[in-house]
Amino acid sequence: MFTPPKIERRSGTQSGPNILFTGALHGNESCGTKALDKFLELLDSGKITLTSGSVTAVPITNVEAHRQKKRFVNEDWNRDWQQHENPQTDREHAQNFLNGLMREADVVADIHSSIAKSVPFGVLAAKTEVCVRWALKLGFDHVLTDWIEAHVRSQKLSGKTDSYPMTMVHYAAEKLGKPAIAIEGGQHDDPVAIDFAFNSILRTLLHNNMIMINDASLVPPAVSDNVKNYQCHRYTVRPPGEGWRFTKPWRHLQGLRRGERIARNDAGKDRRAAKGRGRWQIVMPNHNTNVPEGYT
Repeated sequence: MFTPPKIERRSGTQSGPNILFTGALHGNESCGTKALDKFLELLDSGKITLTSGSVTAVPITNVEAHRQKKRFVNEDWNRDWQQHENPQTDREHAQNFLNGLMREADVVADIHSSIAKSVPFGVLAAKTEVCVRWALKLGFDHVLTDWIEAHVRSQKLSGKTDSYPMTMVHYAAEKLGKPAIAIEGGQHDDPVAIDFAFNSILRTLLHNNMIMINDASLVPPAVSDNVKNYQCHRYTVRPPGEGWRFTKPWRHLQGLRRGERIARNDAGKDRRAAKGRGRWQIVMPNHNTNVPEGYT
């Protein structure tokens, strides 16, 4: 049964945008939860002042999965995102619930983290001028774009007609017209990742002229605008019932040679990098499972 998450709302004295922050949409991704809890504590203590607009924060979005320390229970909530006329499953109820919050918001930031050690990066739901300007203020070394387009491209190449991996931020951008970014902080409990996620919250609010930081030690470091854009090209899904294994301990954004073998299954079938022109990197490899869904 779907458990509605606790919503934290704070408002400034002046008018301004409503920014929605979510954490633990995947229950084991504690980075966003800890960053949002820290932010709310500092806000309530007076070390940070919300001068304008409002913040809607959901530190633990997937309550049951978070309690069980799992990515999800039964279904991944952050896939096949849509509005459901007759919701039946927890995922469908959750998506409808969060759609309501997104409709009320002016900006959507969904904070994630990973099992493997990783550098922080952003996923832009739409390459609009507003989103790009915002991303440049967050301190990313790189951002990923064309997430959905990569899946569509792979569907056409494979002849399959599965549903798209529409995520929360992509739904916000494409269906609701909201500026939206998925913030990937790094490894779940890495203090560096939590600090990055926390600073991303502050930088988002500073970018929108919404807060005053009263403790100088909390001011985020200056950021570089030299951000690399990696365009997702191909989406790969592990075939059910087939034992896929990576061919080496791939690292996030490790370079690939054209046509290089990435994984092989028990039947000897390979997954390889594209052979076309361009630079290819592997994105977010998860070595704790069989070859998971992923992008190159």
